[in-house]
Amino acid sequence: MLPALPRLFPKVALVRDFDRSLFQTTFTTPALRVAANQCGRFLKEMSGMLLSAPRIKPIMPVPDSVDQVSEEAKKSLRMLLLKPGVRREDLPAGLLTEEEGSSACAWIEDFQLCLDYNYWTVDQIFDSALPDGLPNVSGFETIGHIAHLNLRDPHLPYREFIGQVILDKNCHNISTVVNKIDTIEHQFRFFKMEVLAGKDDLNAVVRENGCTFKFDFSRVYWNSKLHREHERLQLCFDRGDTVIDVMAGVGPFAVPAAAHRHVNLVLANDLNPSSHEFLVENIRRNNVGKYVTPYNLDGREMIRRGLAEARALKARRLADTGSVVASRPAVRLTQSTPFITRFGLDHKAPVVPSPRVVDHFVMNLPAIAIEFLDAFVGLYRAEYPELAEQLDQDPDMGSPATAAALAAIADQMPMIHVHCFEFIHDGEVAAAKAVAGRVGTVLGASMTLAPSSTLNLVVADRNWFLQEAPAGAAASATPPAPRGNAAKMPDHLAVPGSPGTDLPRPAVGTVHVHNVRSVAPNKDMYCASFVLPPAVALRQPAGPEVDAAAPVAGKRPHPDAESGEPASSKKHQADVVTKPE
Repeated sequence: MLPALPRLFPKVALVRDFDRSLFQTTFTTPALRVAANQCGRFLKEMSGMLLSAPRIKPIMPVPDSVDQVSEEAKKSLRMLLLKPGVRREDLPAGLLTEEEGSSACAWIEDFQLCLDYNYWTVDQIFDSALPDGLPNVSGFETIGHIAHLNLRDPHLPYREFIGQVILDKNCHNISTVVNKIDTIEHQFRFFKMEVLAGKDDLNAVVRENGCTFKFDFSRVYWNSKLHREHERLQLCFDRGDTVIDVMAGVGPFAVPAAAHRHVNLVLANDLNPSSHEFLVENIRRNNVGKYVTPYNLDGREMIRRGLAEARALKARRLADTGSVVASRPAVRLTQSTPFITRFGLDHKAPVVPSPRVVDHFVMNLPAIAIEFLDAFVGLYRAEYPELAEQLDQDPDMGSPATAAALAAIADQMPMIHVHCFEFIHDGEVAAAKAVAGRVGTVLGASMTLAPSSTLNLVVADRNWFLQEAPAGAAASATPPAPRGNAAKMPDHLAVPGSPGTDLPRPAVGTVHVHNVRSVAPNKDMYCASFVLPPAVALRQPAGPEVDAAAPVAGKRPHPDAESGEPASSKKHQADVVTKPE
């Protein structure tokens, strides 16, 4: 057994530039000095006797401390480290006798093996240098060259030491270590940070889903732990689709959707001027300016103007190119092609534009995004004015004609993907049902949990699929084998309506709830995906009706537009956004 590090608290933990030599320790073990060309034979005959310890190779060059050996001779000699307690007489009979006439072979009873600071792991150093009873320092998020910590209050007196150790042990890819010093209490979703170690440079470059993103981490929100969710949701986008990303940030959904899902048109919006600035930069960096148009508006404003903006952009493209479908170079699929490009898309078939004005709305602001669903009430009244008037006269849809007319336009309604947090005190099915209920409350409609929902079910919750869900619903949560040359879809990426799978769009009035990740004890992040109910889309809004048929006044967004102040002076209704991640 290797010796443990001695207790060094409080010698180093309160010092940023601590003495690393204090973490050096030495232990004694037997060893053999042998000719390098004989190592294979010794290893074979001494199986089970060699030292087996983490990060220590049992074969090493001969150190100067063993004996005086010329530099030339060292090249032909090696040390074999043996387990503590192995004696000379324990060696196979005749093994040393054959070699003892050679100056290369020698038995070393007490070889001194020095383990310095570079040997010990982060956890071993923290166990040695930090006070007893201190909570474990959790892992960190990596954003480009930045390590992002979320230290607890007991860690704060030792934060500079903790940051320096993490920097030392990850210097191959980390050059800056920061700690979040408050919760997200800003309408633009970023938080204050303190640089603990390394250079004060928060301009990060991150590669995700085959795209490159550049941003100032101190001015925008980015969470690398959501990379799977970014990938999962993009898989429900098809060629020819139109997508509106209402809270786009710097573009983790919007840019890959255009670059690799070959979405026909993406309208990407964020209220934060800094996010908008880097969104424009990332559109340029990834060469998707023909397909992604950035906006700097309030979320509700973007939803209410989205249909008109999408129609205007398509009309402009038709006038400029003669087609509403943007031309793209041919795609040659290889194993290195990003998964989201390969899965479910037939790149040889011509792109057929979707008949819907907008196919998907994405709303990734989990603290308050559900509150913005009220902007969808009455959104399609200008699209179907006669049916909207009919619904005004028959709001309860008592007439079969009204119900049939609404059902006939259901396929023209967009899918909405809204992220949120929910407590799971009563199990995950209960939490998912609560998410569906919250969606229905804001929309003013009855919304139930779809049986295709993908949850991290515990055994007790599985009974819901067996007893309450329709027959075969549990199996429908696992996608079938893809068709054609598409890649196999991992189970955690199941999305209803994904091209290349048999998972249909959720039925109107149901919500597909996907567990994204745990963010705190008994609190998870979810994504609720559903088809906008036609009755909601045509219902008279409670407040003043917005002219959704008009494009944004005085604003002609362009991928190369300069970042400016928000076109709307309105803020998100919730002035404070608190997110515990």
